[in-house]
Amino acid sequence: MSTDVETRWRRLREQLREYRIATGLRGAHLANRLQWQQPKISKIENGVQRITDAELKAWLAACEVDPDEVEEIRAELRAIRLDEARWKDRLQSGHTALQQSFGELEQRAEHIRVFETVLVPGLVQTHSYALAVFRGLSALRGTTRDPDQAAAARMQRQTILYEPSAQVDILVSEAALRTPPPGVDPDGDWFEIMAGQIDRLLALVGGPAVGFRVLPLGMPLPAAPLHGFTILDDLVVAELLHTSIRTSDGNDYAFYDDLFRQLWDAAAADDAARSILLDVSAGYQQARR
Repeated sequence: MSTDVETRWRRLREQLREYRIATGLRGAHLANRLQWQQPKISKIENGVQRITDAELKAWLAACEVDPDEVEEIRAELRAIRLDEARWKDRLQSGHTALQQSFGELEQRAEHIRVFETVLVPGLVQTHSYALAVFRGLSALRGTTRDPDQAAAARMQRQTILYEPSAQVDILVSEAALRTPPPGVDPDGDWFEIMAGQIDRLLALVGGPAVGFRVLPLGMPLPAAPLHGFTILDDLVVAELLHTSIRTSDGNDYAFYDDLFRQLWDAAAADDAARSILLDVSAGYQQARR
């Protein structure tokens, strides 16, 4: 999705809520006036349900909003939906353009922090691992199959690791290290791919270019991270299976900044991280035999 589309959705929802409150209407009262089911108001204001243009017109009319403002808000709704459509079109056309676009964001960032739960972060993936990831995503999404080009674009993104002006911190769960990506051939040499990926990560531990830590299995967590996320300076990006959420909202940034710090402090670093990687590597070496 475009960089600020989720923020724009949030602002639109807040604007609708403010109009309702300014009119002195509770959610139930507005629903009754519009002849809607009562939960619909709450779902729209909390982002559970997207509002349509017809619903928007009815909402604003019920709140007696000035006609000129109504047209401005309707225009913003159309613009937001166009941004969403552009994102979906790009996703359907493949992953290469998305990798290039994200790489541009990384090049402009001074501090990059990445946390992943089930995949090795893209900035430190090997080519073989990245290729398997994109094969799996293409099959899942039914998109144009461009895994080779997308993997090459992901490798190009990794030049940021060697930029002296950029600080990069990589945090990955141990579960991701022990779980091959879905695009590997279960009857093939997936253990070779994983062994090579672990070797790549071992080279990062204690190095000057990248901060690297592992969140171990079997330990209490300060919070339950339900998905991975990236923080590029003050921009937060969460890649979901069907879309990407990006926000520069101050409250969102503060939330994810605090979450990353808590997880980072709880994670294994240096020799402890190396020990986990070597243990995982031994398992893949065993599978080779």
